[in-house]
Amino acid sequence: MRFALSSLVCLAIATSTVWADAPEIDEEYRKVTCGSTIKLTHEKTQHKLHSHQIPYGTGSRQQSVTAVPGKDDTNSLWT
Repeated sequence: MRFALSSLVCLAIATSTVWADAPEIDEEYRKVTCGSTIKLTHEKTQHKLHSHQIPYGTGSRQQSVTAVPGKDDTNSLWT
């Protein structure tokens, strides 16, 4: 019983620490819901996740996806 209680206390402290370190979310951002169109940007480099109309030559033949700097076109939009 004592171990369970101490484990619960440690879990509560760890959880509160994680929440305390979480960044504030700006009120101007809206909720992302099914069907939303978003851009995914890497915070440090500002590279955007970008799809290309060039399929892989072998294997799945699916289109390639990379992170590119400054690319801001429809291939950087994700639904």
